[in-house]
Amino acid sequence: MLTHLSEFQAKVYDVAGDDFRSSVLQSIQSWIQAVPLQFVHALLVYLDSVSYEITSSGLKSPLALKPSSCCPGIDTPSESLVRWKLRLEYFAYETLQDLRIAKLFEIIVDYPESSPAIEDLKLCLEYTGQHSKLVESFISALRYRLLTAGASTNDILHQYVSTIKALRTIDPAGVFLEAVGEPIRDYLRGRRDTIKCIVTMLTDGTSGNSSASGNLGDSLLEELNRDEEVQENFGIDDDFNTDDRQAWIN
Repeated sequence: MLTHLSEFQAKVYDVAGDDFRSSVLQSIQSWIQAVPLQFVHALLVYLDSVSYEITSSGLKSPLALKPSSCCPGIDTPSESLVRWKLRLEYFAYETLQDLRIAKLFEIIVDYPESSPAIEDLKLCLEYTGQHSKLVESFISALRYRLLTAGASTNDILHQYVSTIKALRTIDPAGVFLEAVGEPIRDYLRGRRDTIKCIVTMLTDGTSGNSSASGNLGDSLLEELNRDEEVQENFGIDDDFNTDDRQAWIN
């Protein structure tokens, strides 16, 4: 069984790869329908044919009453097959989710070109509910790879803008961003040139690349203002207190 799960996981890795500019969820779902689910169906049919047990004629489970569209090519999927389909899909979503979370720093560096990978991750998290994995892993990556003396303040600000945009796609309410953005903001407050860099970005005057600098400054200001508006619109106040946010993340 472990061997089969490892092969299943390896297939998800192979389909997903490190191409963050294309969505892969649909391809993974199609492969599940075409290969492992068909194998499970054939196995269940065989086991049923050699079984001497007589199936009860009582009420069917709601799972057994699902439309055949859940398993293309199979007229009347059994309850067992539907359960296997749900298990396989969950394992696939969890595997892709973990793969994308592990590479989230690179994905955000490449944002918005990597937005398909962000959309896939959003769907995976909605399916698994494992939000805390993203928060813990990404904060760790930020502290190890970005919030260091070797990173320039301009680079940190640029990554902060991309982080705001990407995480808002995953979580419009801003719960992720509040947790992930805190260590970035705290670190920037401790840098002497933070205000200078922001002002320079807003006034188009750095490194002979005024257009790029101005765009980043405008984007930073826009995103920070929008972040405040989003939190107000989603009622991140007494109706959604700290305990509620922590429970949602966990």
